[in-house]
Amino acid sequence: MRSTSLDLEVEERFRFYELDAREREKIVDELREELEKRREILLAVVYGSLLRGEPFRDVDVAVYVNIEVDILDYKFRLERKLSERVGCLVEVKVLNEAPPRLVLKILESGEILVDHLGKAEKLYKKALDENCFTASADATRRTPLSRD
Repeated sequence: MRSTSLDLEVEERFRFYELDAREREKIVDELREELEKRREILLAVVYGSLLRGEPFRDVDVAVYVNIEVDILDYKFRLERKLSERVGCLVEVKVLNEAPPRLVLKILESGEILVDHLGKAEKLYKKALDENCFTASADATRRTPLSRD
């Protein structure tokens, strides 16, 4: 029976990679090289199980771009390009519209590959402010009003 592209995609989605530190570093270097070429990317971060040294299904990469784009279209095109470059699945998160908590998690746990114009620090401070504001608003909503 012939495999269809859907069969191959499903097979790849459930494949896990176990690489030594040298092979992992090679993937990170390939990603850095590819992402540095792209002028629209102000910030790129690799994070997740690849960095933690665990078996991984895909490589997690987050980017912040300086152009107005269809986020999903951009994400899928970049995923395809990076996956071809490194030889395994790459999942891209576009940080431009990401929730502050996710931005904080990625910046705190990841390795910065590209950072133009100090975008990492600016985005981190913005996410901290927004996260604190959200947490404060949540706490206010949960606090019962006093009846004095």
